Amino acid sequence: MTLLDSESRALLDDILPRYSPAPGMPSEEVRRRALELGRLLQGEPVSMAAITDISIPPTGLVPIRLYRPAAADGGWMLWIHGGGFVSGGLDTHDLLCRRLADGCGQTVISLDYRLAPENPYPAALDDCLAVLDWLMARGTQSGLDPERGAIGGSSAGGNLAAAVTIARRGREGPGLRCQVLVYPCVDATMSMSRYATHGEGYQLTSAMMAHYLDAYCGAAPVRDQPLLSPFFAPDLTGLPPAHVAIAELDPLSEEAGAYATRLADSGVPVERCNYLGVMHGFFAQAGVLTKAREAQRAACDFLRVHLRRADARNPGSRPENKGCAGADRDSARNKGAK
Repeated sequence: MTLLDSESRALLDDILPRYSPAPGMPSEEVRRRALELGRLLQGEPVSMAAITDISIPPTGLVPIRLYRPAAADGGWMLWIHGGGFVSGGLDTHDLLCRRLADGCGQTVISLDYRLAPENPYPAALDDCLAVLDWLMARGTQSGLDPERGAIGGSSAGGNLAAAVTIARRGREGPGLRCQVLVYPCVDATMSMSRYATHGEGYQLTSAMMAHYLDAYCGAAPVRDQPLLSPFFAPDLTGLPPAHVAIAELDPLSEEAGAYATRLADSGVPVERCNYLGVMHGFFAQAGVLTKAREAQRAACDFLRVHLRRADARNPGSRPENKGCAGADRDSARNKGAK
């Protein structure tokens, strides 16, 4: 029998019951609880050289926040927050974005995409695409190099990050250097078996996921279309290198692992990190979980390698990062790498 590690057990028994949403809870209450819990779990704030809030067109002025550490030299990552598509925003993930920017040494951009159920698919995806297009076209005004961008996200944000890479593939102009997918939701049909084996008792439940996906998918008649369920995309070739972090005791662990395998089988360089004894949501809980700090460090190491300036790389060799700190790193890493 698989067991939670001691820190996760304390979190599950002592903290989360006070904040976790119940199935069918009004979205406003879900959002309030998520904000309070995030502030508690994410740890002490990290100072930035600059934090800037702006709003960008064209989907109705999307609010974004840029976190610039002192070491930043033009590289950047667009981070898409989780929250079941129905909660979260600039403030709920502020501390996490600070930690990621500090850890990778480059600018992190967070966005306040439209939430379901008020704004079902494809509203959130449209906002993410609009922000990324703006960063590519006008990011130089904020000191960002369009040739050195990445995208990342957790859970629902991982779904959106994966969908964005698929939607933008083949466009003219700069491509993304890499993608960071943290326990991504990539199967909106909920067809995989871990919902039966891990869908109760580990923070995120099958009933909660069904509620979130019903809110996000709205009237979409087909849930296995690629931009709703990236796992079902018929072609994953040509996508940017991926770091995929998986929580063992998570109903999304099977689909996240299966997506990492599909990416690798499609020739995409993949670093897949399996974190044992932890639940969905652990990545943002660095204030209380050692493995969260290790997972953030591994993701930031991956970003450091891929966002380096061209003149900082060793010509003729593929840069290596330190791998999955604190995780069981499996054979998907670098499969298909040239």
